[in-house]
Amino acid sequence: MTGSDEPFTLVFIGHAHPDRAARASAFEDRVLPLLADHGADLQFRGVRAAGEDPAAPLEVHVIRFPHRRAFDAYMADERRRALLDEFGEVFASKQVVEVDPVGFLQDGRRPGSYAGVMREITLLSSILSKTGDVVAGVAPDQFAARTPCPDFDVKALVDHVLGSTEAFAASANGSVYEGDPTAVRAGDDPAAEFRAAADRLLAGWREHGFDRKVAFMGGEGQPAEMVFNMTLMETLTHGWDLAVASGQDVPYTEGEAAEVLRRAEATLPPQYRGGDMPFGEIVPVPDDAPAVDRLAGFMGRDPAATP
Repeated sequence: MTGSDEPFTLVFIGHAHPDRAARASAFEDRVLPLLADHGADLQFRGVRAAGEDPAAPLEVHVIRFPHRRAFDAYMADERRRALLDEFGEVFASKQVVEVDPVGFLQDGRRPGSYAGVMREITLLSSILSKTGDVVAGVAPDQFAARTPCPDFDVKALVDHVLGSTEAFAASANGSVYEGDPTAVRAGDDPAAEFRAAADRLLAGWREHGFDRKVAFMGGEGQPAEMVFNMTLMETLTHGWDLAVASGQDVPYTEGEAAEVLRRAEATLPPQYRGGDMPFGEIVPVPDDAPAVDRLAGFMGRDPAATP
Protein backbone atom coordinates (compact mmCIF):
# COMPACT_ATOMS: atom_id res chain seq x y z
CA MET A 1 0.00 0.00 0.00
CA THR A 2 1.35 3.42 -0.94
CA GLY A 3 1.74 6.41 1.38
CA SER A 4 -1.00 8.99 1.88
CA ASP A 5 0.57 11.52 -0.51
CA GLU A 6 1.44 9.08 -3.28
CA PRO A 7 -0.68 8.07 -6.28
CA PHE A 8 -2.32 4.66 -6.16
CA THR A 9 -4.51 2.44 -8.33
CA LEU A 10 -7.74 0.67 -7.39
CA VAL A 11 -9.59 -2.07 -9.25
CA PHE A 12 -13.36 -2.21 -8.70
CA ILE A 13 -15.29 -5.40 -9.48
CA GLY A 14 -19.06 -5.28 -9.20
CA HIS A 15 -21.60 -8.12 -9.53
CA ALA A 16 -25.26 -7.36 -10.22
CA HIS A 17 -28.32 -9.55 -10.70
CA PRO A 18 -29.56 -9.56 -14.32
CA ASP A 19 -32.66 -7.56 -13.43
CA ARG A 20 -30.46 -4.85 -11.87
CA ALA A 21 -27.70 -4.76 -14.49
CA ALA A 22 -29.04 -1.87 -16.54
CA ARG A 23 -29.64 0.22 -13.44
CA ALA A 24 -26.18 -0.58 -12.10
CA SER A 25 -24.50 0.55 -15.31
CA ALA A 26 -26.69 3.66 -15.43
CA PHE A 27 -25.48 4.51 -11.92
CA GLU A 28 -21.87 4.13 -13.01
CA ASP A 29 -22.53 6.34 -16.06
CA ARG A 30 -23.57 9.09 -13.65
CA VAL A 31 -21.06 8.63 -10.83
CA LEU A 32 -17.78 7.89 -12.64
CA PRO A 33 -17.52 11.37 -14.22
CA LEU A 34 -17.18 12.78 -10.68
CA LEU A 35 -13.74 11.19 -10.44
CA ALA A 36 -12.20 13.86 -12.67
CA ASP A 37 -13.30 16.59 -10.26
CA HIS A 38 -11.03 15.01 -7.65
CA GLY A 39 -8.03 14.55 -9.94
CA ALA A 40 -8.64 10.83 -10.41
CA ASP A 41 -8.25 9.05 -13.75
CA LEU A 42 -10.58 6.30 -14.93
CA GLN A 43 -8.04 4.23 -16.85
CA PHE A 44 -10.36 1.36 -17.75
CA ARG A 45 -14.03 0.55 -17.58
CA GLY A 46 -15.33 -2.78 -18.79
CA VAL A 47 -18.92 -4.06 -18.84
CA ARG A 48 -19.86 -7.73 -19.06
CA ALA A 49 -20.32 -8.70 -22.70
CA ALA A 50 -23.67 -9.90 -24.00
CA GLY A 51 -24.03 -13.66 -23.70
CA GLU A 52 -21.60 -14.00 -20.82
CA ASP A 53 -22.55 -15.84 -17.65
CA PRO A 54 -24.76 -13.51 -15.54
CA ALA A 55 -22.78 -14.67 -12.51
CA ALA A 56 -19.65 -13.02 -13.94
CA PRO A 57 -18.78 -9.46 -12.89
CA LEU A 58 -20.92 -6.78 -14.53
CA GLU A 59 -18.53 -3.83 -14.11
CA VAL A 60 -14.73 -3.71 -13.84
CA HIS A 61 -12.94 -0.39 -13.33
CA VAL A 62 -9.30 0.61 -13.00
CA ILE A 63 -8.99 4.01 -11.28
CA ARG A 64 -5.83 5.98 -10.56
CA PHE A 65 -6.01 8.42 -7.64
CA PRO A 66 -3.34 11.10 -7.13
CA HIS A 67 -3.34 10.59 -3.35
CA ARG A 68 -5.52 9.30 -0.48
CA ARG A 69 -7.11 12.70 0.08
CA ALA A 70 -8.55 12.61 -3.43
CA PHE A 71 -10.09 9.20 -2.73
CA ASP A 72 -11.59 10.42 0.54
CA ALA A 73 -12.98 13.53 -1.16
CA TYR A 74 -14.56 11.44 -3.91
CA MET A 75 -16.17 9.08 -1.42
CA ALA A 76 -17.55 12.05 0.55
CA ASP A 77 -18.74 13.97 -2.53
CA GLU A 78 -22.34 15.06 -1.91
CA ARG A 79 -23.21 14.40 -5.55
CA ARG A 80 -22.04 10.81 -5.18
CA ARG A 81 -24.12 10.43 -2.02
CA ALA A 82 -27.16 11.85 -3.82
CA LEU A 83 -26.74 9.31 -6.62
CA LEU A 84 -26.48 6.50 -4.06
CA ASP A 85 -29.75 7.71 -2.55
CA GLU A 86 -31.36 7.95 -6.00
CA PHE A 87 -30.28 4.53 -7.31
CA GLY A 88 -30.08 2.54 -4.11
CA GLU A 89 -27.82 -0.52 -3.81
CA VAL A 90 -27.43 -1.71 -7.40
CA PHE A 91 -24.69 -4.32 -6.89
CA ALA A 92 -25.19 -7.69 -5.26
CA SER A 93 -21.52 -7.73 -4.28
CA LYS A 94 -18.49 -5.48 -4.75
CA GLN A 95 -14.76 -5.89 -4.39
CA VAL A 96 -12.09 -3.18 -4.38
CA VAL A 97 -8.43 -4.14 -4.67
CA GLU A 98 -5.39 -1.86 -4.60
CA VAL A 99 -2.89 -2.93 -7.24
CA ASP A 100 0.64 -1.95 -8.19
CA PRO A 101 1.06 -1.09 -11.89
CA VAL A 102 3.45 -3.38 -13.73
CA GLY A 103 3.15 -2.01 -17.27
CA PHE A 104 0.92 -0.23 -19.75
CA LEU A 105 0.01 -1.71 -23.10
CA GLN A 106 -0.84 1.51 -24.93
CA ASP A 107 -0.08 5.21 -24.91
CA GLY A 108 -3.03 6.92 -23.24
CA ARG A 109 -2.16 10.22 -24.92
CA ARG A 110 -3.30 8.87 -28.30
CA PRO A 111 -7.09 9.14 -28.87
CA GLY A 112 -7.04 5.81 -30.72
CA SER A 113 -5.53 3.88 -27.82
CA TYR A 114 -7.80 2.27 -25.28
CA ALA A 115 -6.67 4.59 -22.50
CA GLY A 116 -7.11 7.54 -24.86
CA VAL A 117 -10.65 6.48 -25.72
CA MET A 118 -11.49 6.10 -22.04
CA ARG A 119 -10.26 9.63 -21.34
CA GLU A 120 -12.43 10.94 -24.18
CA ILE A 121 -15.48 9.06 -22.92
CA THR A 122 -14.88 10.26 -19.35
CA LEU A 123 -14.67 13.89 -20.51
CA LEU A 124 -17.86 13.66 -22.57
CA SER A 125 -19.68 11.72 -19.86
CA SER A 126 -18.88 14.38 -17.25
CA ILE A 127 -19.99 17.25 -19.49
CA LEU A 128 -23.20 15.44 -20.45
CA SER A 129 -23.97 14.65 -16.81
CA LYS A 130 -23.51 18.26 -15.75
CA THR A 131 -25.54 19.56 -18.67
CA GLY A 132 -28.32 17.16 -17.68
CA ASP A 133 -28.25 18.64 -14.19
CA VAL A 134 -28.57 22.14 -15.68
CA VAL A 135 -31.54 21.07 -17.80
CA ALA A 136 -33.12 19.55 -14.69
CA GLY A 137 -32.61 22.85 -12.85
CA VAL A 138 -34.63 24.91 -15.34
CA ALA A 139 -38.04 25.81 -13.92
CA PRO A 140 -41.10 26.04 -16.23
CA ASP A 141 -41.64 29.67 -15.26
CA GLN A 142 -38.21 30.42 -16.79
CA PHE A 143 -39.07 29.07 -20.25
CA ALA A 144 -39.74 32.52 -21.73
CA ALA A 145 -36.50 34.04 -20.40
CA ARG A 146 -33.83 35.21 -22.82
CA THR A 147 -30.55 33.33 -23.23
CA PRO A 148 -27.08 34.33 -24.47
CA CYS A 149 -28.18 32.78 -27.80
CA PRO A 150 -30.27 35.53 -29.45
CA ASP A 151 -32.27 32.99 -31.49
CA PHE A 152 -33.47 31.03 -28.45
CA ASP A 153 -35.42 31.63 -25.30
CA VAL A 154 -34.90 29.08 -22.52
CA LYS A 155 -37.60 26.67 -23.74
CA ALA A 156 -36.36 26.80 -27.33
CA LEU A 157 -32.80 26.22 -26.15
CA VAL A 158 -33.83 23.18 -24.08
CA ASP A 159 -35.51 21.79 -27.21
CA HIS A 160 -32.40 22.56 -29.27
CA VAL A 161 -30.08 20.86 -26.79
CA LEU A 162 -32.27 17.75 -26.78
CA GLY A 163 -32.54 17.68 -30.59
CA SER A 164 -28.81 18.12 -31.15
CA THR A 165 -28.00 15.42 -28.58
CA GLU A 166 -30.38 13.04 -30.35
CA ALA A 167 -28.65 13.83 -33.66
CA PHE A 168 -25.17 13.37 -32.19
CA ALA A 169 -26.29 10.07 -30.62
CA ALA A 170 -27.45 8.77 -34.00
CA SER A 171 -24.12 9.75 -35.57
CA ALA A 172 -22.10 8.12 -32.79
CA ASN A 173 -24.01 4.90 -33.41
CA GLY A 174 -23.28 4.89 -37.14
CA SER A 175 -26.61 6.18 -38.42
CA VAL A 176 -28.24 9.50 -39.29
CA TYR A 177 -31.01 11.04 -37.21
CA GLU A 178 -34.38 10.38 -38.83
CA GLY A 179 -36.28 13.62 -38.98
CA ASP A 180 -35.35 17.20 -38.25
CA PRO A 181 -33.55 17.67 -34.93
CA THR A 182 -34.57 21.36 -34.94
CA ALA A 183 -38.20 20.21 -34.76
CA VAL A 184 -37.68 18.24 -31.52
CA ARG A 185 -39.83 19.45 -28.64
CA ALA A 186 -39.14 18.25 -25.12
CA GLY A 187 -41.96 16.70 -23.12
CA ASP A 188 -42.81 16.98 -19.43
CA ASP A 189 -39.39 15.75 -18.25
CA PRO A 190 -36.70 17.30 -20.49
CA ALA A 191 -33.86 16.19 -18.22
CA ALA A 192 -34.89 12.53 -18.44
CA GLU A 193 -35.14 12.77 -22.22
CA PHE A 194 -31.75 14.44 -22.41
CA ARG A 195 -30.11 11.83 -20.19
CA ALA A 196 -31.59 8.99 -22.25
CA ALA A 197 -30.16 10.56 -25.42
CA ALA A 198 -26.84 11.13 -23.62
CA ASP A 199 -26.71 7.44 -22.65
CA ARG A 200 -27.17 6.45 -26.31
CA LEU A 201 -24.51 8.94 -27.34
CA LEU A 202 -21.95 7.58 -24.89
CA ALA A 203 -22.79 4.00 -25.81
CA GLY A 204 -22.12 4.76 -29.48
CA TRP A 205 -18.65 6.15 -28.84
CA ARG A 206 -17.80 3.31 -26.47
CA GLU A 207 -18.90 0.63 -28.92
CA HIS A 208 -17.66 2.09 -32.21
CA GLY A 209 -14.63 4.13 -31.13
CA PHE A 210 -12.77 6.80 -33.10
CA ASP A 211 -11.07 4.96 -35.93
CA ARG A 212 -13.78 5.77 -38.50
CA LYS A 213 -15.68 8.50 -40.30
CA VAL A 214 -18.96 9.72 -38.84
CA ALA A 215 -21.84 11.27 -40.77
CA PHE A 216 -23.67 14.12 -39.08
CA MET A 217 -26.98 15.62 -40.22
CA GLY A 218 -26.88 13.71 -43.50
CA GLY A 219 -23.58 15.19 -44.67
CA GLU A 220 -20.49 13.37 -45.82
CA GLY A 221 -18.58 11.41 -43.26
CA GLN A 222 -16.19 13.45 -41.12
CA PRO A 223 -13.31 12.21 -38.98
CA ALA A 224 -14.78 10.83 -35.78
CA GLU A 225 -12.65 13.10 -33.61
CA MET A 226 -14.06 16.17 -35.37
CA VAL A 227 -17.66 15.13 -34.69
CA PHE A 228 -16.74 14.21 -31.12
CA ASN A 229 -15.23 17.67 -30.58
CA MET A 230 -18.34 19.29 -32.06
CA THR A 231 -20.38 17.32 -29.52
CA LEU A 232 -18.26 18.62 -26.65
CA MET A 233 -18.46 22.22 -27.90
CA GLU A 234 -22.22 22.11 -28.41
CA THR A 235 -23.00 20.42 -25.10
CA LEU A 236 -20.82 22.54 -22.83
CA THR A 237 -21.55 25.87 -24.53
CA HIS A 238 -25.31 25.41 -24.49
CA GLY A 239 -25.11 24.10 -20.93
CA TRP A 240 -23.39 27.39 -20.07
CA ASP A 241 -26.12 29.29 -21.93
CA LEU A 242 -28.87 27.55 -19.95
CA ALA A 243 -27.11 27.93 -16.61
CA VAL A 244 -26.62 31.67 -17.15
CA ALA A 245 -30.17 32.20 -18.41
CA SER A 246 -31.76 30.30 -15.52
CA GLY A 247 -29.55 31.70 -12.76
CA GLN A 248 -27.76 28.44 -12.00
CA ASP A 249 -24.12 27.97 -11.14
CA VAL A 250 -22.03 26.98 -14.17
CA PRO A 251 -21.01 23.42 -13.22
CA TYR A 252 -18.08 22.68 -15.53
CA THR A 253 -14.56 22.46 -14.15
CA GLU A 254 -11.70 24.68 -15.27
CA GLY A 255 -10.02 21.66 -16.82
CA GLU A 256 -13.11 20.65 -18.80
CA ALA A 257 -13.68 24.16 -20.14
CA ALA A 258 -10.00 24.61 -21.02
CA GLU A 259 -9.93 21.32 -22.90
CA VAL A 260 -13.09 22.12 -24.87
CA LEU A 261 -11.73 25.59 -25.66
CA ARG A 262 -8.52 24.05 -26.99
CA ARG A 263 -10.51 21.79 -29.27
CA ALA A 264 -12.86 24.57 -30.34
CA GLU A 265 -9.92 26.73 -31.39
CA ALA A 266 -8.62 23.84 -33.51
CA THR A 267 -12.03 22.87 -34.94
CA LEU A 268 -14.02 26.05 -35.70
CA PRO A 269 -12.77 27.93 -38.79
CA PRO A 270 -13.39 31.70 -39.24
CA GLN A 271 -15.66 31.23 -42.27
CA TYR A 272 -18.38 29.79 -40.04
CA ARG A 273 -18.76 33.07 -38.15
CA GLY A 274 -20.94 36.14 -38.58
CA GLY A 275 -23.87 36.96 -40.85
CA ASP A 276 -25.97 33.90 -41.58
CA MET A 277 -23.33 31.53 -40.24
CA PRO A 278 -24.01 29.30 -37.20
CA PHE A 279 -21.50 31.09 -34.94
CA GLY A 280 -21.08 34.70 -33.89
CA GLU A 281 -17.88 36.66 -33.99
CA ILE A 282 -15.36 36.10 -31.20
CA VAL A 283 -16.00 38.30 -28.14
CA PRO A 284 -12.68 39.42 -26.60
CA VAL A 285 -12.18 38.06 -23.08
CA PRO A 286 -9.10 38.67 -20.86
CA ASP A 287 -6.47 35.94 -21.07
CA ASP A 288 -6.59 35.45 -17.30
CA ALA A 289 -10.38 34.96 -17.23
CA PRO A 290 -11.77 31.53 -16.25
CA ALA A 291 -11.61 29.03 -19.10
CA VAL A 292 -15.40 28.78 -19.32
CA ASP A 293 -15.62 32.56 -19.90
CA ARG A 294 -12.91 32.37 -22.57
CA LEU A 295 -14.80 29.51 -24.22
CA ALA A 296 -18.02 31.53 -24.14
CA GLY A 297 -16.23 34.44 -25.80
CA PHE A 298 -14.71 32.21 -28.45
CA MET A 299 -18.17 30.80 -29.17
CA GLY A 300 -19.56 34.32 -29.68
CA ARG A 301 -21.01 35.05 -26.24
CA ASP A 302 -20.21 37.93 -23.93
CA PRO A 303 -19.69 36.39 -20.46
CA ALA A 304 -19.92 39.86 -18.89
CA ALA A 305 -23.43 40.47 -20.23
CA THR A 306 -26.69 39.14 -18.81
CA PRO A 307 -29.45 37.85 -21.10
